[in-house]
Amino acid sequence: MTASEIRLKNFLALFAAFKMKNAHLPDKGMLKMWALHVGGDERHFSHIKNGRKGIGHALARQIEEAEGLPEGWLDREHGDLEPRDLHERAFIETALALYRTSPADAQSKMTELLKTRLAGR
Repeated sequence: MTASEIRLKNFLALFAAFKMKNAHLPDKGMLKMWALHVGGDERHFSHIKNGRKGIGHALARQIEEAEGLPEGWLDREHGDLEPRDLHERAFIETALALYRTSPADAQSKMTELLKTRLAGR
């Protein structure tokens, strides 16, 4: 997979996650909301989404910053990490929020809880 294809795939995954997070809103206008969210141009994003334009270095970094992702995230493959439904998305967002408030504490508590639950199968 080329660098452009990886960026596009990750862009589409982020946009899909944004749409899922805002599923209570009409689908029409979602790309405009995404553009406002990340500070880009709706028309440019439409061209990217439809494969007519690529994502340059500056825009990739801008999207990553707006999404709170580490620099270079758009440039790497991530596998199938997208949540399957709204419940899974809510779980992941809750765990991530907890982790971001206190990484060491959250990691130890979540690891302990997971080990306990998996051992009790």
